[in-house]
Amino acid sequence: MKEFDRETAIRITAMIQSYAVFSAPVLKDPAGGVFLSVWDPADVLYIDNKPMSVFSTGKYFYDFQTEATDILGIYRAEITAVDVTFDGVKRELLFQLI
Repeated sequence: MKEFDRETAIRITAMIQSYAVFSAPVLKDPAGGVFLSVWDPADVLYIDNKPMSVFSTGKYFYDFQTEATDILGIYRAEITAVDVTFDGVKRELLFQLI
């Protein structure tokens, strides 16, 4: 788990790939977009379903600045990709403010 100090900029990244049978994965931009939600250690929604920025095909990021008053502890991030061939594919990750 990555650790960050308060008042630090944090970049969360995601790579979206399409898998076909007997083929190598291919980077893909979901038609409906890629979104980020983050909950603080008290399980309060900190970032609510914000669109992530495109870095290049299939690669996304979201930058946010933590504040001096943010709660110390483990935060949960959820990345959601939405497309016509799949809906609401989710990935969770954890990071900690120390």
